[in-house]
This record gives sequence, structure tokens and C-alpha cells, in this order.
Amino acid sequence: MDLMNRVFKLFLDEFVILFLETLRKERLYAKFSKCDFWMREVAFLGHVISRDGVVVDPVKIEAIKN
Repeated sequence: MDLMNRVFKLFLDEFVILFLETLRKERLYAKFSKCDFWMREVAFLGHVISRDGVVVDPVKIEAIKN
């Protein structure tokens, strides 16, 4: 994760369109069988990230309530 943050530092919070081109330039290769593109939301570290923003994962909240 740290390497990816350093490689994409110029692009953070801007865009991800050049993601694969930047990987190629830095000689980093993605294994496409492990990649998902155009997802509407992503669960990451107990949060759900979508075009509407970042929210705490409802599953985590439910575990605390019960």
C-alpha cells in the first residue's frame, strides 16, 4: 500500500484513469484475475467507499449494536 501511495502520489484524490499506464511505467504489473473494475462500491478497512462518499460498514455497526 505504501508503494502504491508513493507511485500514485501525484494522482491521489484526482483520478485513476492513468492507473494501468502508471503501473507499466513503474514496472509494476497487475494480475487481472485479481482486479475488479467499475465497481459501484468497495469495502475497505471497515468502511464502504462509493460515489456518495465514505461510510462505516453497516456490518461493523451491527456487530457493535448486538
